[in-house]
Amino acid sequence: CIASTYISADVVIPTVLLNNGQKIPILGFGTSFVTEQAIRDALADGYRHFDTSLIYLDADKKVAMEKIIGKVLKEVLKEGKIKREDLFIVSKLESWDHERTKVPVGIKESLTNLGIDYLDMYLIHSPYSEKPANVSVVDTWLGMNDVLEAKLTKSIGVSNFDEKLLDQLIGKGVVPVTNQCISNPYRTQTKLLSYLTKHNITLTAYSPLGGITDPDLLKEPKLIEIAKSHNVSAAQVALRYQVQRGVITIPSAITPKYIKENLDLFSWKLTDQEFKDAVRDALDDGYRHIDTSLNYKDDTTKELSEIVIGRVLKDVFKAGKIKREDLFIVSKLETDYHARKRVSEGIKTSLANLGLDYLDLYLIHSPSSGKEPIDIVETWLGMSDVVNANLSRSIGVSNFDEAQVGRLLTEGGPIKPVTNQCISNPYRTQKKLVDYLSAHNITLTAYSPIGGRHDPNLLKDPKLIAIGQKHNVSAAQIALRYQVQRNVIVIPKANTPKYLKENVDLFSFQLTEQEVKDVESLNQH
Repeated sequence: CIASTYISADVVIPTVLLNNGQKIPILGFGTSFVTEQAIRDALADGYRHFDTSLIYLDADKKVAMEKIIGKVLKEVLKEGKIKREDLFIVSKLESWDHERTKVPVGIKESLTNLGIDYLDMYLIHSPYSEKPANVSVVDTWLGMNDVLEAKLTKSIGVSNFDEKLLDQLIGKGVVPVTNQCISNPYRTQTKLLSYLTKHNITLTAYSPLGGITDPDLLKEPKLIEIAKSHNVSAAQVALRYQVQRGVITIPSAITPKYIKENLDLFSWKLTDQEFKDAVRDALDDGYRHIDTSLNYKDDTTKELSEIVIGRVLKDVFKAGKIKREDLFIVSKLETDYHARKRVSEGIKTSLANLGLDYLDLYLIHSPSSGKEPIDIVETWLGMSDVVNANLSRSIGVSNFDEAQVGRLLTEGGPIKPVTNQCISNPYRTQKKLVDYLSAHNITLTAYSPIGGRHDPNLLKDPKLIAIGQKHNVSAAQIALRYQVQRNVIVIPKANTPKYLKENVDLFSFQLTEQEVKDVESLNQH
């Protein structure tokens, strides 16, 4: 929850109450690739929450930011203008210190660089370890609990974790106070935020202004339009959006103008406005394959996506712009409906939401059933029933491995899966699975093909960027073209007209054989 205000300089910054009773200013200052002067300006303008890391460098990429911050803090603390208890300093554990016994080594190095005795918050920067590469997140989290008990930090949390990884930590020591992830109006993280709120964990948003991953965010017409109505900038609208929903936000800036501007968020509020209907834009831009599920929700309204899609389809059918037979609509069976007799109930619920008589493809969303253990073969027989009842023209699976698909082929009756929908992108090529599926004439459908929350740094990868520059396209288009070129079906998600259009523009260029190898060399799993 948003607690009492935090007063610094002439600025009143609200604080968020963490689950351990500590208070954190809701607006912080991100310190990756900034200057020493920017740190000084931020302190002078009223920032007291500084987010850094052992690996962050200054704008010239020469000096560790922790050392620069430490130098500035030594001076201002000596002057007596600011007390240590007025500051909220956050740093992060890096991947080579993930073993439980090495966590204290990591935090002590940061404390030495910063010249302070304790951190206000220490985060696991990434769930993935290096040297060794197989350290469990639970082992690392126990090490984080150790440094908390040793009073080297007042709070501990994580960064770039998804719900499944967080599930592993809950019950293993203290609950994380925050999960720091990329979030901005193009990446609202609504589903993750809902999960975190349920567990009394805050979300901290990095890249709230777009940055490398969403460089055109601040050119977005909707943000510019809202900004004009409040006489502020598009950046301020993006930041106010996070603050207004209780998300801790850590923008970075170098120039005095933007450092000060980012603070001016608390004298005005956004009105209740909806973002453009992304589904309607998709249809206008030529998309005809729409992938949804019974449990997907609209990022902003939290309304069931199937109902939103159904409303749009009703309008476009009525206008005569598109015929039902021009579309390929996919939805999914959720875990509560895995019993054979309940499969038809699941698909009928989706059809009612969508306002359709049939689906083009229906998938088992997960091999795991809900409250009762139900064999996947029984569920598959129920899927075959809905094909025979003409409720879906095709059936398939999602998130199945080779052994599970193999059971359906040998035990599941005459109807075979047409596709297996799994996470796949250049960091997760799924080559072994693709080869297995191809041998059985089953397609792979790739979700998260441009990274998303699972691989948030994919589109920053230098190889993808370099290949994109050769073809005068984006890194995202290279990632998508890679899948298309190996006959993998791709279902990228986009919330803005610009990216909806860009994702369609994959067929005017082709990757060379060497470029395909370069993309595949990025595989990490």
